Amino acid sequence: MRFRAAIKEPEELVYLFLAISIGLGFGANQGGTTVLAFVIISSMIVLTNFYKKTDDYQNLHLAISCEGDPKLELGQVAQVVNQNCAKVALKRFDDNQDMFQAIFLVEVDTIEELERMRSDLRQINDAVRITYSENKGIF
Repeated sequence: MRFRAAIKEPEELVYLFLAISIGLGFGANQGGTTVLAFVIISSMIVLTNFYKKTDDYQNLHLAISCEGDPKLELGQVAQVVNQNCAKVALKRFDDNQDMFQAIFLVEVDTIEELERMRSDLRQINDAVRITYSENKGIF
């Protein structure tokens, strides 16, 4: 059998093979065995999805940087981020005379929280650069 479409998730492959096996089972006149196998496999899929661990974070990466003469302190930045985000994890921190950069993994519920965080960080230092990135989409 040849698949022309790309299989992106392992679950897609499971569903394809399940459909093929059901077709083969009914084609071989083994309806009872096919239905029993379908019920068992479907139950396993439902239980696996029910007990599947969800991601702790939305994986929204927040990069805060300032170049030139940075007048940012990690404590101030972390306080603003903690006030406006549901979950926060500091992933990287660079600080020297010419640059400040902190990268956080955050979870936010609304775009208003992002706007409030941006304005709070701009009050600390007007030259701060803020970058949000997410490969699945922010909301």
